[in-house]
Amino acid sequence: MKSTGSDGFDSNLLWYSSPLGEAIIESGVECIRRILPNQYFRVMLQVAGPPDHRYLDLTESEIRYRIGNSVDSCKPTSIVAEAEWLPFSANSVDLLILPHVLEFSQKPHDILREVSQCIVPEGILVITGFNPRSMLGMANKLTGLTGAKLQGTRFYSVVRIRDWLSLLGFEPVAGEFEFFRPPAVQASRLRRLQKMELAGARWWPGFGSIYILIVRKKMLGSSMNGTLMERTFRKRRRVMQPLGGHYRGLKLENRID
Repeated sequence: MKSTGSDGFDSNLLWYSSPLGEAIIESGVECIRRILPNQYFRVMLQVAGPPDHRYLDLTESEIRYRIGNSVDSCKPTSIVAEAEWLPFSANSVDLLILPHVLEFSQKPHDILREVSQCIVPEGILVITGFNPRSMLGMANKLTGLTGAKLQGTRFYSVVRIRDWLSLLGFEPVAGEFEFFRPPAVQASRLRRLQKMELAGARWWPGFGSIYILIVRKKMLGSSMNGTLMERTFRKRRRVMQPLGGHYRGLKLENRID
């Protein structure tokens, strides 16, 4: 059995094409569009994820590709590859997006190690994932709620993902939880529950069904010891993307594994 996230998507295509799946994916896309650093990305790569390439339209870039396990004849940007073996040289990708990939993989650590090799220093990595501490996370554990259940998945907390990324030399830039509505199957019910989004963002911000985590690959040799290189890096980061207000609901100092 292959271990890439794209296989997981293939086994859950009906779920992702359902009103619930579409609403969750669109919520994540809009959040990324809102909090993604406003800078130029020459090479943009989407690894697996939804087969409609919507993440590739989030920002302008000169070169953009989507990695998957099959070629879309209508999209010349498709590349067939495994997420653990990306056909890109080291330090060659400026923006890489992992949309709901790690929870479908048997080897999430291998994917992150491969991704860290491909991204240039100061490059951006965007990860979207399902929050285990959410109504969707609970529904995914109940056998009776087949309409809201994803097959063959393991949900990881945002704190655990952030710990893995820290070991690989990434630091957080921005992040949010999204989609606070119950995982209803019917489109009409999802529309009626739309008002819960504002309430959830205010009153239970850490329990959104999905999280969006944006991190930056540190420059080679940088550290947190107050050196001139690190102080310069922090100054540049503040200019490119102010951090204030972009951690809505992500209480990263509290372990929620």
